[in-house]
Amino acid sequence: CRWLAMHVRRSDKGDESPENLALTEEEIVRQAVHTCEAWGCGGIYVASDDWQLKRSLCRALGERGLRVASHSPVLSPDVHQCTHMDRNLDAHRKTWDACFEVAIMSLCHGLLCTHSFLANMVVYFSHPRYPYRTFWDPPLQRPAPHGMAQHSMAQA
Repeated sequence: CRWLAMHVRRSDKGDESPENLALTEEEIVRQAVHTCEAWGCGGIYVASDDWQLKRSLCRALGERGLRVASHSPVLSPDVHQCTHMDRNLDAHRKTWDACFEVAIMSLCHGLLCTHSFLANMVVYFSHPRYPYRTFWDPPLQRPAPHGMAQHSMAQA
């Protein structure tokens, strides 16, 4: 099946991107399902720095009939503290986890994301016509042809 990558950055983004924190779980699920339908994806790879939200999203998306996959990276136990600044966590493992998730997401069909540097890296390492959209982009009106989206590196 075709897979959508979804990255939801939360933790310390309240100052830089408060809109990331304003997204409700219901809105995230609604847009994920809509994007999967528009892009013909039957599965979704879920990545987030908020382990509680990630667990809840995986459950909700599975209940809507999507195949769900995720990695179990080391994350800060405090969902309001960014993992990369948590000195109690192994630095090598944090780096490995971030690189692994970027690689996995860049191999998916496309990306639905919040504002974050990790999402930028996913697009950078993907193929040139990799479709991606943020949660604040206009709704998709019709299915995007294979390899096309509202954004692509070719348009950048």
